[in-house]
Amino acid sequence: MKLEAEHIEQIASYMADSLEDHLDIVFWDGIARVLDEFDIEYDDIGDISDEDCDAIVNETRLMFAPKNDSL
Repeated sequence: MKLEAEHIEQIASYMADSLEDHLDIVFWDGIARVLDEFDIEYDDIGDISDEDCDAIVNETRLMFAPKNDSL
């Protein structure tokens, strides 16, 4: 059976949703592990703002970005 464009789009959408759910779980699990590691209660820091989440994601991207060895 040859997949039609609409089937491919549905599959891609499902996969993207699954990946987004997985990354969300990994993200919050990572934050929980750090808080546990340093014995910090979540209530002590309050809600994590969208800006803080973005900063954490951007810092993580920098840590895993390809390094330029020519410098």
